[in-house]
Amino acid sequence: MTRTRAATLVMVDRDGTVLGQLGPVAVDLPWWQEAGPIVDAMAALGLDDAVVLRLLNAVPDADEPMGGQVTYLVEVGSDTAGRAGLTLQPWDGVIAEDPLRHPWAQVGGPRADLAWVADQVEVTGSPRQHRTWNLSSIWSIPTPDGTAWLKCLPAFFRHEIAVLDVLRDLPVPQLLAAEGHRCLMASLPGEDGYEADEDEQIAMTTTLVDIQNESAGRIDALVHAGVPDLRTPQLIAELAGLVDRLAPSNGPLSELIEQLPDRLGGAAEIMPDTLVHGDPHGGNCRRGTEPPIWFDWGDSFIGNPLLDIAATHRMSPAAVTRWLDRWNEVVPGADSHGAWRQLEPVAMLRMAWVYQRFLDNIEASEQIYHCDDVPQIVQDVTAFMTAET
Repeated sequence: MTRTRAATLVMVDRDGTVLGQLGPVAVDLPWWQEAGPIVDAMAALGLDDAVVLRLLNAVPDADEPMGGQVTYLVEVGSDTAGRAGLTLQPWDGVIAEDPLRHPWAQVGGPRADLAWVADQVEVTGSPRQHRTWNLSSIWSIPTPDGTAWLKCLPAFFRHEIAVLDVLRDLPVPQLLAAEGHRCLMASLPGEDGYEADEDEQIAMTTTLVDIQNESAGRIDALVHAGVPDLRTPQLIAELAGLVDRLAPSNGPLSELIEQLPDRLGGAAEIMPDTLVHGDPHGGNCRRGTEPPIWFDWGDSFIGNPLLDIAATHRMSPAAVTRWLDRWNEVVPGADSHGAWRQLEPVAMLRMAWVYQRFLDNIEASEQIYHCDDVPQIVQDVTAFMTAET
């Protein structure tokens, strides 16, 4: 079954005054954060200056995490609807303030971001909005040197800028400019790896291991630049705090916490600490280039590189096997497969920590993106530990 969004668009002008609502408008792509199809649908209605600010609410499809009935806040010029010949319906909702709201989700925020871009590069066409949500805002920017990319980052992801700077000689996006929450990157060759075949996935994982291995000699620079340090002592403290907060009476999770020094210590004897990508899947890598280019480093941290394997569920088993085999080549005598067996539940629990960090740092209306992830992972780790014993 093809999933779609039925998008209701609440319009505000550049002063933040609510003008009314439009829709619902049918959108083929179900993923709520994908603003491009919403922008296209509005442009088809004559709203060619519309910008999606943020999600207001959503009722997902019954059997899927995305799609369904979605309401967005959209900024337009005060006379846009009239010029387009559209009649907006009254909207009886309330635009509430939220101290955790990101700059790009506020009225005037995207305009300010694009004005900053225009001070950095020559803009030769109309910028296109691709995505907006609690983890980023993404725009493509036409320039004489190709399509530049503007990525706006929440505070907990801004160390991505430092990663691109420290790894600038490796296959990562090239940084053009950065300031505050804004990161401007050069054109990326190739295409995204969502549909990568097995051979392409193997090339991706091989390249990521090589990036990780090279980063081992740059840990001090990365930590000094603000990349989170989740080497053994800090990771134990973070995961113990998470379990104490969310599931203090969960026996299997408490057992895992007790085992962390041995599990992490044993793996550390096998593998060096490196930069860990944090979210390595095909959609965060460009294929069709040599080597593939890894991007989206906002989830990155310093720690055991095998922790990345927890996020490769969209990779083929052959690619994951190659990942482990490549580490055995890089670290002669290493038993990366054995290390991964020790780290698997640790990596799973760390993902719960990641999602909880999102929930702690994003505004209320956007929590629907992540609110089911933490309890599901806690359930999965509990089942893993129970089966292991």
